[in-house]
Amino acid sequence: MGSPLHPNKLDARMCTLWALFLLALFFVGVVNCV
Repeated sequence: MGSPLHPNKLDARMCTLWALFLLALFFVGVVNCV
């Protein structure tokens, strides 16, 4: 993987991916309801 010296960058990236994933699910739900 990457170097273990920068775990914060990895956490930020994972948080961003999770935020995009949840946002996509929210969008799909809204589109399906409408």
